[in-house]
Amino acid sequence: MLRVDRSAELARGLGLPGVAVEFGRVAPRIPEPVVDIPWIGEEGGITADRRRARLELFDTRFAIEEGRQVTIEVGANSPSGFVENQLGTTVTALLLAQRGLFALHANAVRGPAGAILIAGDSGAGKSTASARLDQRGFAFLADDLSPLTLSEGEIRLEPTRRPLRLSHDAATALALETDGRPREPFASDKLIFRVPERVLEPVAAAVVLETAAEGGDLEATPLQGMTALAAAEAHLYRGWLLHEIYRSETFAWAGAVASLPMFRLVRPLSAWTIDDVADAIARLAGGD
Repeated sequence: MLRVDRSAELARGLGLPGVAVEFGRVAPRIPEPVVDIPWIGEEGGITADRRRARLELFDTRFAIEEGRQVTIEVGANSPSGFVENQLGTTVTALLLAQRGLFALHANAVRGPAGAILIAGDSGAGKSTASARLDQRGFAFLADDLSPLTLSEGEIRLEPTRRPLRLSHDAATALALETDGRPREPFASDKLIFRVPERVLEPVAAAVVLETAAEGGDLEATPLQGMTALAAAEAHLYRGWLLHEIYRSETFAWAGAVASLPMFRLVRPLSAWTIDDVADAIARLAGGD
């Protein structure tokens, strides 16, 4: 059971300015929600409108209000680390959206011309690639969730405090020390490494990392126009939820992201190395 005196610690861990976290009673629903999504095979779900959301799972409830307030009612069956996990994922996505901001499902490193976004589905190798680039001097900026702000025609990365997380195998392949490393809380075998600074960075390029269905060579292609737009929409963080609530805003956001230099990088299932992928990302983003 989480203690009330952890509120300030959890708020700091979010890495979003101006967010208060407290513990208290949370109603299971909001009236007249825009979305009402039950969990398949589990009790609870998500109800939300444009300003408020209620999330319930493992008899634990979260109220997310106006992009500024999170209230948590911890249930007796809440697994260890579940609250922290949800705060850093779905709750963060909802807080951002309530502020009119959205995130790419992407890692990020700092290149010579600005942030390089490495987007992709889970398991594509985003974290491993960004860790290798970090070892080469491309400083790690964001893991899995990359909030992007749009202002006066410029796209900037505004990282949270979400740390770099790597599987034991990936860390070993990168020659990183794993002994004594803390593990990511709740349902993950990943180890926690670096925590990024919260510094706004102009975005220089985006690379969508994919795996091929069959073997082959590492292949890079530019994305432009509708293909770039489709890629940005497909990799909106928690897009399955946010597209339903903020349809016009997410479309406009994807259009802005699609204006970046964007590339698809397909790696084969075998006969590739971490360095091959890192080399290609650096080259596409003008980093060598």
